[in-house]
Amino acid sequence: MSESQSGGDPIASSRIRGTVKWFNAVKGYGFVTPEDASGDVFLHMTVLRQAGLDKIPVGSTVECETVQAAKGLQVQTILSVDLSTAVPEGEEGYSRGPPPLPPQPEATGDFEMATVKWFNPHKGYGFVCPDDTQLDVFIHMVTLRRANLAGLVTGQKVMVKTAQGPKGMQAVEIMLPGPGSVDQYV
Repeated sequence: MSESQSGGDPIASSRIRGTVKWFNAVKGYGFVTPEDASGDVFLHMTVLRQAGLDKIPVGSTVECETVQAAKGLQVQTILSVDLSTAVPEGEEGYSRGPPPLPPQPEATGDFEMATVKWFNPHKGYGFVCPDDTQLDVFIHMVTLRRANLAGLVTGQKVMVKTAQGPKGMQAVEIMLPGPGSVDQYV
């Protein structure tokens, strides 16, 4: 066990060696299965980037420092990566990943103007507020990618179609307002 100090209480960490179970660069996370099969360890994109990587193939062997987080172990630092154990693209098992997203709900109306309340690209989601309402509407990075948008800025005006999602209203389509965006926008 080692300890690291981040201006407060020491954080106990442990070194593990394991295999990348899956990593989805779009979602920004994945999991490592330790050699001792003690349970999957969460791997976030920020940790991967700190190691100078932007993706890591399934089957790669990693040695890393882990810490206990609220939902279980997570990788704190990647110490080494062995890509020779990775499953080559196209081979069976390479496409393993998170379960598929649930089907997207049907939009309940036309595009409406909204203002971005906040959006965090590292978390991959945020909220918009349709004009003339106090309603917070969830928006996921996947919706932005479908519209070829890289991100949103707080206070930015957008146009969204919404639908009832599993946890409340969510934006299912987005576009930036402007000439030719929709006939109803004036």
